[in-house]
Parts: sequence; C-alpha cells; structure tokens
Amino acid sequence: MAVEGKSPDYATWAKYPCWKLEEAVALLSGMDPHVTNMEYVEIYSPEVRDLLEIVRRAVAIGELKEPNTPGTHLAWARSRNIKVPAELETAVRSFQRQSSKSEESPRRKKTELRIILGMSIDTYRYDLQAPRTSTARLISERINALRLGFTVSEDTVRDILNEAKEELG
Repeated sequence: MAVEGKSPDYATWAKYPCWKLEEAVALLSGMDPHVTNMEYVEIYSPEVRDLLEIVRRAVAIGELKEPNTPGTHLAWARSRNIKVPAELETAVRSFQRQSSKSEESPRRKKTELRIILGMSIDTYRYDLQAPRTSTARLISERINALRLGFTVSEDTVRDILNEAKEELG
C-alpha cells in the first residue's frame, strides 16, 4: 500500500518508544511521517484514508491506544490482515532484540544470580560463609567436561559466585 514520496528511515522510527496514530498509518503505508501531510494524503489516497479510518475506529473501541509502541502497532496491523512493510517489520524486530539484550532488567539479573547461587549451594554444597571453597573449580571443570563448544574459567565462575553472594547475601 506504499504511496509515492520520501521513504521512511525505518531503523530510526523503530527506536521511537511510541508512535502517534498518523505516524503508524504513514509507516504502514510506506511513507515518512516527517514529510507526510496526512490531510492531503487522505484526500488523494483511498487506501491511506481507509487505513486511517480503521485505526481511528480501533482507538474508539479501545482496541488500540494513542500513542502506542511500534511493536503493538505492528501486531495489531497483522491481527487485522493489514500488510506491514517488510523493512519496517525487520527494523522493529531488530531494535527490540537489541534493546532487550542491552537493557537487561535488574530484576532478571537478580533472578539469574539467585538461580546460580541456589544451584551452586544444592549441587556443589557451596558455603556462603566460607572465605574460600572449591566450588568455582568444580563448576568450571564440570562445564568444560561437557564439551559444549566453550569453556568457563574457574576465575569467571568465582567472580560470578562472588557477585551473586554480594548482591543477594
């Protein structure tokens, strides 16, 4: 449903925390929201006019909010069988993957440390009170013996156990 004009920079738009309705409609239509006059396009493009009306009605019945996240807009569009430009889909997914990796939540990190600590105590009898234990060596040796295609040093395991102990202990 692309309308002629300047192509949007999907990678930049994927980084926006939210999109307004007109921005989402422009992007779904293959247009750059920064240079698109929706009132003008609405008059001359029945496809865009229809999409804008569908989106407005979705907001009216609470199916969509304004503004909304890029991922939510795309998921909604797919649920309505509205074609999503492949480049837009790729850009939003790529950004979501990057941001979820780079912005690991503190809660998740704490949970991961709890799991590591719990397994170390249960399986290797890790003693939180002892100044020095053989747990790091035992874990490192066990992981390396599995031949998983990577190795983990005893120092790395010790650092992680110490981090878990400091964070949670």
